[in-house]
Amino acid sequence: MAMRPTLTCRALRLFVLLVGLALAACTFQVNTTITATGAGELRSEIGFTQEDKEMLKTIATSPDKFCADAQSGGDLPEGAPVTIEERGDETWCVVTVGFASLDELTKVYSDMQGVKINALTLTPSGLTYDVDISFTGEQTEQVGADQVLFKWQVTAPGTISEHNADEVDGNTLTWNVGIGETVNARVVTTISPVEALTGGGGGLPNWVIPTVVGLCCCLLLLVAAVVVGVVVMRRRQGAAPGSAPPAA
Repeated sequence: MAMRPTLTCRALRLFVLLVGLALAACTFQVNTTITATGAGELRSEIGFTQEDKEMLKTIATSPDKFCADAQSGGDLPEGAPVTIEERGDETWCVVTVGFASLDELTKVYSDMQGVKINALTLTPSGLTYDVDISFTGEQTEQVGADQVLFKWQVTAPGTISEHNADEVDGNTLTWNVGIGETVNARVVTTISPVEALTGGGGGLPNWVIPTVVGLCCCLLLLVAAVVVGVVVMRRRQGAAPGSAPPAA
């Protein structure tokens, strides 16, 4: 699957070449994280196990060099650097693309081969995500279906009410896509008013509690001032001329 906005053509060709050289169990995954505001990020990742890294040495390369080639290819979107992450004994080459709204995510998806948007909508009460992913084309002619593990992942805001994912971990859903296959990824969520307010952060914004406490304090001071004013006024009225008791 040619991921033009997230992987350089040069890097993808290298990826296909490595798989063609019988690189064992290479994992390729794309994760889209969407918040309740519609902003988020898309991460494209290629993971190398210890066995993969040993295989790379036989052709005088490494995951670090792979990532460097991707970084220098020149096809990445502006502000989307390639990073290397060590996860246990695995090395991952990661490209992250941020988006500020679903409109921007739609644009990112539209530049990706093999991605078809059926529905991608967000309202204050929920998200509907319906996308077809096809892992086809040149890759299917050069690699075997048992040589690449491709995962399409979506991390959605709110409470998941409907989905057809192969795996679910919290709010992250995963679809496994075989070479030559087209998979429909669908998820529907319900977003609570608090999540809509906080952007899916799972709690009130930092400013809410101090602001509420401050308003309560001001209200208490105002009430206290009114009470004191009423008491003082009554005492003054009680001490007015003609109100004093007669002398003995």
